[in-house]
Amino acid sequence: MKPWNRFGAGLLLATALAGCENSTQISHGNSPTAVDSSATLASTEAADQYSHAEESTQRIKPHGENDPHMNLSADKYAMVALGHLQEGRHNEAMTSINRALNAHPESAHLFAVRSQIYAANKQKAPALADLERAINLESNNASLYVNRAAVYSSFDRDDEAMADLNRAIIIDNDMLAARFNRGSLHFIKENYDAALTDFEHCISVDPHTAAPYFNRAAVLDALGRRGEAISDIERFLQLTQDENWRQTAQTLLSQWQAESPDESKG
Repeated sequence: MKPWNRFGAGLLLATALAGCENSTQISHGNSPTAVDSSATLASTEAADQYSHAEESTQRIKPHGENDPHMNLSADKYAMVALGHLQEGRHNEAMTSINRALNAHPESAHLFAVRSQIYAANKQKAPALADLERAINLESNNASLYVNRAAVYSSFDRDDEAMADLNRAIIIDNDMLAARFNRGSLHFIKENYDAALTDFEHCISVDPHTAAPYFNRAAVLDALGRRGEAISDIERFLQLTQDENWRQTAQTLLSQWQAESPDESKG
């Protein structure tokens, strides 16, 4: 059983994870896979920020005497670009973020957003380069290290990914994206005790987020603790809002209950 691969992080992605939408999950019966840098989990925080980006784009009138994007702050530019990205307008997103960087060339935030746009276009090398620029500008931003770790993992550079996740956790011990992604990487490396520690930390910080229960179930099952794994899948089913993963979890739960009837709560 392999773990749900990762949560996205980043300046405007999940740092307070909520649910299991748009992410890669544990797949029962297969060996662990590498962390998938294209898989992201939008948090409530991220959804709100994307919503604000869209509203911001709507508030800027397209007609008038002046360019509506003139004199925007770096944060406002980022919201406009992310509004385009959210709606699938990748060219417009890139145009907006390049304009932003011309106006604010020392903004780590904007380099991180452009990295996100590159990643959405599966351009991993420039995504990594922009994250390195962002970290040079803002070396104590935990989210930047989580994002760079995801890109490193997409290149199978797992040692560098782990180092970045460790750094992120030093900066922000309770950062769910960092803890979750490190736990997933530990699982892939079959470091089950370390993985369990990270997923348990995620749950202690936010017991209402679904995904850590799924991955903790994978770890518990790998450790031979099937009854506890079943309990975690049941809790996951109570919390998740994603119907596809609900079906996957329900199938897995039924299988486990059939295999281990004495471990099931019934």
